[in-house]
Amino acid sequence: MSKAFSYLHPAIQRALWDMRWKELRQLQVRVIESFFDSDRSLILSASTASGKTEAVFLPVLSAIADQPVGSVRALYVGPLKALINDQFLRLEELCRHADIPVHRWHGDVSPTAKQRFRKEPGGVLLTTPESLESAFINYGTQVPRIFGGLEHVVIDELHSFVADVRGAHLRSLIARLGHITSRPPRQFGLSATLAEFSSARRFLVPEDPDSVEVIEEEGGSRSIRIGLRAYPRPIPRDEGKSDKQQPKLAATAAEARDALLAMTKGSVADPPYHPPEADEDTSLRNLALDVAAVFGHHTNLIFTNSRAMGEMLADETNQISAEQRWTRNPFVLHHGSLSREVREDVEERLKSGEPLSVFCTSTLEMGIDIGAVYSVGQLGPPWSVSSIVQRLGRSGRRQGESAVLRIYSLDPPPAPGASLEDLLCPQLLRSVAMIELMLERWLEPFDNDRFNFSTLIHQILSVLRQTGGAKAAYIQEKLVTRGAYRAVESLHLGSILRSLAEAELIEQIPTGELILAPGGEAVTHGRDFYAAFTGGTDYSVRHGQEDIGKLPEDLVPPVGEYLLLNGRRWIVDEIDTRALVVQVEPARSRKKPVFLGAGGSIHRAIFEKMRDVLESKESPAYLHEDAAGLLNAVRLFAEKNRILELPWLESGATCIAFPWTGTKGMDTLRLCAAADGIEVEAKKLMITYRCDSEHLQLHLKRVADGIFDPVELASNLSKPHRDKFDDLLPPDLLNLSNSERAISTDDARDAVTAMLQRRDNP
Repeated sequence: MSKAFSYLHPAIQRALWDMRWKELRQLQVRVIESFFDSDRSLILSASTASGKTEAVFLPVLSAIADQPVGSVRALYVGPLKALINDQFLRLEELCRHADIPVHRWHGDVSPTAKQRFRKEPGGVLLTTPESLESAFINYGTQVPRIFGGLEHVVIDELHSFVADVRGAHLRSLIARLGHITSRPPRQFGLSATLAEFSSARRFLVPEDPDSVEVIEEEGGSRSIRIGLRAYPRPIPRDEGKSDKQQPKLAATAAEARDALLAMTKGSVADPPYHPPEADEDTSLRNLALDVAAVFGHHTNLIFTNSRAMGEMLADETNQISAEQRWTRNPFVLHHGSLSREVREDVEERLKSGEPLSVFCTSTLEMGIDIGAVYSVGQLGPPWSVSSIVQRLGRSGRRQGESAVLRIYSLDPPPAPGASLEDLLCPQLLRSVAMIELMLERWLEPFDNDRFNFSTLIHQILSVLRQTGGAKAAYIQEKLVTRGAYRAVESLHLGSILRSLAEAELIEQIPTGELILAPGGEAVTHGRDFYAAFTGGTDYSVRHGQEDIGKLPEDLVPPVGEYLLLNGRRWIVDEIDTRALVVQVEPARSRKKPVFLGAGGSIHRAIFEKMRDVLESKESPAYLHEDAAGLLNAVRLFAEKNRILELPWLESGATCIAFPWTGTKGMDTLRLCAAADGIEVEAKKLMITYRCDSEHLQLHLKRVADGIFDPVELASNLSKPHRDKFDDLLPPDLLNLSNSERAISTDDARDAVTAMLQRRDNP
C-alpha cells in the first residue's frame, strides 16, 4: 500500500485488508492526500467505475471514526433511491470494522428504521434532497440534535444537481444545515460528466468558489468503439386499418436515401420514387430485427428518448421471439412508469450476471451497480452530449474491454410534402455532431438560473413549517444573505412575501412573525411538498393484484382502449378515479402506446456542429453503410437547395431560415418576430417567417442590434409557468426569471448576424 494508506484510520485500514484490497488507485491516493493536507471542499471528476466513492469516503470515514455517534457526521446525497441503496451496501462493508453506523433515509425505508435513526443518529446518512426536506418538515425541532455534528457532505452525480431545481433545493438545505453546525460542513462533489468547473465550484461554496479544489482523473481514458446506423422513424401499424389504408413509406435507410435523392431536382431518380409495399417489413419491424440481432447476446443497455419507443420495441421483440421460437427472450424494460418491483427485478437479474438487453430511459443512466455491461445502444440521439458520455460510461468497465456505443438515428421517412427540416434528417445530423463533440471532449456548460424564485418560495414555506413562525429578517438572513439565494434582492423577497400573503399561504401576526396560513399548512402537509420540482397525479396500472406500473393522469386511455406497458399489450377494463387505479386485462390487439416523449433543450454548439457536418465532404469511419449513404443524400439535397449558401430561402411572401442555433436561441427568435408582428413557425432547425425578404432583413437587423429586451420577450411566453411555484410569483419576477431560463438574446443575435453576413457576402 502507498503512503496515503498510512493516513487512514486503523479501523479503515483493517477493513481494506479484510476486503482484500491490494493497493489504492492513483485517484484515491490523490484524494486522500488532499483531504488531510487541507480543509478545502473538493470536486472529483473521474469516469464511471473509477473508484470515486471510495476515494472520498476512505478519508471521510477515517476522520469520523473516533467519534462516529451522537449526530450524523457525514451526509451522502444522491439523485436516485436505487443509487443510495447501492452505495449503502458498499459503505456498510467498509464501515463494519470501524463500528461506524450507516443509515439510509428515503421513501422505501421502513418507519421502524427511520425511528431508530432519529433516536440514535450517527455515522453516515445516505439520502435524497426530498427525504432531507422531510426531516426539516416533520422533525424540525430535532434537526439540530440529528445534524448538529455534521462535518462532511458528499454529493454524488454532482452534474445532475448543479443547474437543476433539485440542485437549488439541495443547496438551500445544506446551507440551512450549516447554520446549526459549529462551521459549514466540508463538501465533496463527484461526477463523471462535468464540462467546466466554475459553476460546480459556485454550487459547493458560493461565497468562495476559488477555494474549491478540483481533482481530475489522470490516464483514465478507455478505448471506445462507436457505430451509427440510420433507420426511418418507426411508425407502428394500426391494426384497425386495412393494408390498403396503411401508409406506404420508406422502411429502410436505403429506401429513405433513394426517396431523398428523387426529391432533389436533376439528380438520380426519374420518374419520382415510390416506396415498395410495406406489409410486415415496416420500419418498426426492421429496426426491431436489427436490434434483436445486434443486442441479442451479452448484457446491453438500450437507451430510448421516450418510454413509447422502449415499449414498442419490447413488444416487437416479444413478437419476434415467439415467431422465431427463441429459447429465451433476453429483452426487458426499465423505466419510471414501471412498478418498483418490476424495476428492481431487472436490476437484480443484471447484477446476477444474467445476459439481458434492457430497453431503458434515464433510469439506468446514473451509476447504479448493475454489473458488467457489454455495450450501450441509443435509439435516437439524446438531448445532450453529457448524456452520451454518461451512458457510454456504463459499458467497458472490465479490464481490457472497450466501451461500445451503437447509435440509431430515427428520422421521419422522406415523403412528398415533408418539411425541409425533416428532409435534412436532423436526427442523423445531430447524432454525427454529438459524436464529434464527444470525441473532441466537449460537454455542455451549465445553464444556471440565478434566482430560483420557485424553490425560494418552497424554502420559505419549509422554514415557516419548521420553526412555527419567523420574521422576514430571519428569512432574509437564513435563505438569502447566508443561504442559497444570494442573487435575490431584498425588494424581490418582499414582493414574494406579499404575493404569498395575497394567496393566503402565509400571514403576519401582531408580534411581527410570519406564520403559515391555513392554505400554507395544507400545502406543506401534502406528501408532494417534499419535492421542489413539479409532480403530477399518477394512476396505478394493475392486472388483478399485480402492480404493473403507473401512468400520468392525462395519459390514461378510456375504458376499452389499448396500451403497452412492460412490453405487453393491455386493454383498459376499469378506471377507479378515487383510488387512482386502472384495471387492465391482457389484449391481443395493438394500438399506439399512450406514452409521450418529452423534448429537451439543445445547446447551440450542437446545431453549429450539425451545420459543419452538413457542409463537410468527409464520411466518419463510425458510420455504417446505410447511414453514410443517407448522409451523402442529405448533403446533396442541401447543396441543391442552397440551404447553407443562402441566408434564407424565399417563396413569395414567405422566408425559410436555418439559424443553426440552440433551443433558447430559436425560442428567442420566435418571440422577437412576434414582437415585430411577424407570424412565424419555429421547429428545431428551421424557422418560417410569413413576410417578404425585405421585411425580414429589417427585422433581423433589429435583432442583431440588440433592440429586444429579454424580460419583455419573456412576458410573451405561451407557457411561463415552468417550476412548481411559478404561479405564486408576481408577474415581474416571473418574467425576470424566464428571461434567464428560456431566453438567449446573445444566441439569437449571433445567429442572425451570421445570416446577414451571408446576405451581404453571397
